[in-house]
Amino acid sequence: MSRFSLLRLTATLSLVTLLFFGASACDSSGNDEDTTPPSAPSALAGASEDGTVALEWSAPSDGDLDGYRVYRSTSSFSDAGAATRASGDGLVSGESYSDDEASNGTTYYYRVAAVDEAGNESDLSGEIQKTPFPDPPNNP
Repeated sequence: MSRFSLLRLTATLSLVTLLFFGASACDSSGNDEDTTPPSAPSALAGASEDGTVALEWSAPSDGDLDGYRVYRSTSSFSDAGAATRASGDGLVSGESYSDDEASNGTTYYYRVAAVDEAGNESDLSGEIQKTPFPDPPNNP
């Protein structure tokens, strides 16, 4: 069959045949790759202490959680890229975190994201704002 004939046949087929293609990634065992992020943590709360902000939150119900990332900024933020990862490069393993790098008198805004075993990161939790202050002096 000549090149022209093949092209003509292909063109004819495309006029009468609809083809649908799909693709998905899978591992060497044939399991589909997890690309679905977990739900966001909820009920973020915190307490200010001398040079520290203690945070806690409620875990999402997703079964494959690997940990959390805690984000901090000195201004309100809605995107993790606009904040510093207070928890560093690693993941926080539980539903609480103590930010010991907070400076007294500085107002901080915090949000938390859940990370699953595939590395997918959730949307950010609701935001809270905290300002650590030094302990008051002991008065007689």
